[in-house]
Amino acid sequence: MRPSLRRSIAGAGAVALAVSALCFTSEGALRAAPLLAIRLHLPFAHPRVKLADPSASPLPSPAGLVPARRRGMLGNGPIVLKGTGTYQLQFARSSRNGLAAGTDNYATALSVVAERRTEQSSLSISNAFGYGGSGFSAGGLIVGYRTPRYGLTYGQVTGPADSQLQIGGIARGVALAIPVRNGDVSWIVGTAAQQSLNFNETFRVLGLRRDWNALGGFLGLGAYYGAGEQGIGRETIADLGFRRYGSKLSTDTELAVSSIHGIPGSPDGARLASAFQADLQGKNTFTTLALKFDPAGFQSLTSSVNPGFSADLAVRRHSERFGELNLELEHSDDRLDSSVQHDDRATFSGGKSWAHVGLQYVAGLEGTRIDGATTISRTGALTLTESIRSLSLFQTYQTTATSQHDGFAAQRQLALGASKPFFGGSLAYQFSRSDSASATASDGVATAQSLSFRRSIGKKLDAQLTQAFETSSNNGVPTRLTETGLSLVRRISNVVAVQVSADRFRQIGPGGGTGTTFTASLVGPFGFGEPLGGTGRANPNLPAVIRGIVTFSTSPTPFAYNQPALRGFNNALVILDGKVSQRTDSSGQFEFRFVPQGTHTIRVDSATITPGLIVDREYQTVKVLGGQTTSIQFNVGNFAGITGLVATQDANGTKHPLSDIGIAVDGIQTVTTGPDGRYQVGRLSPGAHTIEIVEATVPSTVQFVADKKKTVTVSAGTSTPLNFVAMPLGSIAGSVVAPSDGGFGTLVGLKNVYVVAEPGEHAVITDEDGSFLMDNVPPGTYTLSLDPDTVPDGLSVLSGPEGPITVAGGTPLSGVMFKLGPGAKNVVFTYNDGKKLPIQVDVLPKVAPPGSLLRVSARTSAKDLAALTVESDVFGTFPLKLDRSGTWIGTAVVPPLAKGDYALAVTAHRKDVADGSALVPVDPRVPLFAIRLNPRDPGPRQTARVTMKALAPAEEGDTLQFEDGYKITLPKPTGHLFVFDVRIWSRGLPYAATLLTKRGPTYPLSLR
Repeated sequence: MRPSLRRSIAGAGAVALAVSALCFTSEGALRAAPLLAIRLHLPFAHPRVKLADPSASPLPSPAGLVPARRRGMLGNGPIVLKGTGTYQLQFARSSRNGLAAGTDNYATALSVVAERRTEQSSLSISNAFGYGGSGFSAGGLIVGYRTPRYGLTYGQVTGPADSQLQIGGIARGVALAIPVRNGDVSWIVGTAAQQSLNFNETFRVLGLRRDWNALGGFLGLGAYYGAGEQGIGRETIADLGFRRYGSKLSTDTELAVSSIHGIPGSPDGARLASAFQADLQGKNTFTTLALKFDPAGFQSLTSSVNPGFSADLAVRRHSERFGELNLELEHSDDRLDSSVQHDDRATFSGGKSWAHVGLQYVAGLEGTRIDGATTISRTGALTLTESIRSLSLFQTYQTTATSQHDGFAAQRQLALGASKPFFGGSLAYQFSRSDSASATASDGVATAQSLSFRRSIGKKLDAQLTQAFETSSNNGVPTRLTETGLSLVRRISNVVAVQVSADRFRQIGPGGGTGTTFTASLVGPFGFGEPLGGTGRANPNLPAVIRGIVTFSTSPTPFAYNQPALRGFNNALVILDGKVSQRTDSSGQFEFRFVPQGTHTIRVDSATITPGLIVDREYQTVKVLGGQTTSIQFNVGNFAGITGLVATQDANGTKHPLSDIGIAVDGIQTVTTGPDGRYQVGRLSPGAHTIEIVEATVPSTVQFVADKKKTVTVSAGTSTPLNFVAMPLGSIAGSVVAPSDGGFGTLVGLKNVYVVAEPGEHAVITDEDGSFLMDNVPPGTYTLSLDPDTVPDGLSVLSGPEGPITVAGGTPLSGVMFKLGPGAKNVVFTYNDGKKLPIQVDVLPKVAPPGSLLRVSARTSAKDLAALTVESDVFGTFPLKLDRSGTWIGTAVVPPLAKGDYALAVTAHRKDVADGSALVPVDPRVPLFAIRLNPRDPGPRQTARVTMKALAPAEEGDTLQFEDGYKITLPKPTGHLFVFDVRIWSRGLPYAATLLTKRGPTYPLSLR
């Protein structure tokens, strides 16, 4: 297609959007109606009515007295402005070794959608904004216009949606969709960025896609043509996919042909890729089979795919006799240059619960073979829980081991716990011990103990006292930490709470000292434009009604909310907004009349509940409009319950509640945390339960410092406390600029420059305007620099940040600027003393969590080297390969290890070359993934650009499988950053996924 024709099509789309926007705003003057609690209406001005002369016309009929409403070009309808957000006010003071520090923070986040719906059309504009720490940010703009005859979209028009082979990736453009029989046809004009080590280009893409319901399923056929803006390369892709959903068997098959010409690093020609997945649903068994083949050089508009074959078989079965049984078998063959890596993995897990005893277990075996070297990894875990009257006990034992022909590494952990009702509250004790061993490194031992007591004081005040002791020894260096904490939470309502906490700690060993922290915070949500539930016609001039019932039930089934109640619970005190109260009648019913429209909190006073009984939910929040009636229900029974707090704690000891975090009990998500970070789970059967943070609901801005899954034993009629603590992550924003003429001209932004923060593995690539945002950075002090290999030739850094910068948890840091100008790049020389030639060794990431991919690089001035080999009892023995730059490079997966430093050596096995060595700091608290969305808060079925930093062994060609079955193949990364498009499912965020790697392991993650 000629360039002029493509420009004409793109121009026509832009003109259509401009005309739509003009019609949207030009049908008369806008007049604002009163601001209601749920909507902000901006109706168009009423049309003018011309009155006829009475003497010249007969009397009009009654119907003629009603002026006819003029129909606009886009129909008639109001503008509806919707928004949701949160606010936080915080006062914090702390001291360490006599040095005082204080912070006062205000932060807010807002997502806004302006939408106009008419009889035959809808036009929406969405964006996201945020403020915190004196920094402001805004997300990407998405515009959409829909009618029954066509749909027009500007922004992120398509991604690799509904494709197991990741076909697509058009981040910015115009899409026109026209419905046809049994489906639709879409024309797409946009751009797609493709980045690799030797090829960075933006393609102008023309696409045509036909989707229709056929052959008892969903059939899709797409064709895309892309030409490089710089004239580098052309790509043509044909994609055929067929999905069939059935009550027992569902399949997903895809075939794609990619033809390329002039792409650096890939020979011209056509290549065929294929993928297949089948899901078989039985009465008590669910089986999944996935197969995928990617040929070498296959392109998908955004990247090339690593060649290889993978197969995965997973079987899950529920048995009344044996409980839950899970078996997963995986195999993959990956071609790495001239070598083929074979990975095989088998995992067996399950669990069974009885009346007073619970059992959970997992066993795994993984083998990797490449170039004659074999690595075997074994994992195992066993958890027992017991309930003896009011005493709850649990024991957990875990072990991992990795072995090769010349070394091994192992780690073991034992955890014990007990809880018991005490003095009107709950007393809990936990003990854990872990140790690690290897053939060469020193053993590490760590123990931790905690004792906590929690009790409710009054109706809305909770107090918790905690005493913790931790000791560890790493390479013979001991560390001891003692911490005492007191926390008070006063719930003003279900959505607003005041939290006051104080902690004092003492640490002996490296970084030792004493300190105290004091924090007071007020958090809450706000929103407008959200529709409210309720029956009846809304009228803001009328009062609302809130009615409900408190029932009594003895169902032993956990989470049995659908079980019928035995009867109503009478004489329970129900409180509205902490001010108005009522007693339930003989049938358990209550009713509040003359309630103003808005948000209200209804709470059942636990003091009026018979001892030994608890409420399944202490309070509920409802929204109601004037003139409407809404209904709620509470359930009382001899249940057990769990309450707790999910919060982050920064480096100063300041705690920040986490809202909207999902809490799963025995694998079932039951509740989410409120704005004050608190959660409550009722209607539990007595005994042991597994409490887990739902990974899909965890924001990428925090990292949990301890296990997200715990086992606790609960007793009937009591509520057991259980808290989860995370570490907030910060962000660094700035820009990289240089003179436009290369000398002293106007400063302009530089794109594709790699900004690195050390220590740690934190990096980001500048955008088109030279700006960058490095998010999900743990609190601490960092030194920023630019990767010299990404700085344009002839330029060097003239100015940048003056010294290290400090990142506070949860607070964005902005305004960082690098100024570049004419200059020469530094030249690195290696000194040779005439004796043995040295080997310089470097490892990345600087701090590695278990499961991450360790990258080892080595340089030496020695000539005619046959090979360099890494030797380590912890990481195994593996060869390094020489790249074009003269650097020897190799990788290994970090095994399950305790926090500490682990050694490795690089040897050439030559007398004239000295061995090199390096220490690898391992910290399980470092997150494996950091994810950023653009726009920040995409809506359902909206395409979002995902930037994912992966420390896990994620590679090009690995698969992201989302919870609705949607799959994405990871593109070629830039550094450790993967950039791809995702179409959010119909339920919106959070959107959970599992990363299926060709190496074998799987990793859960979530888009939030």
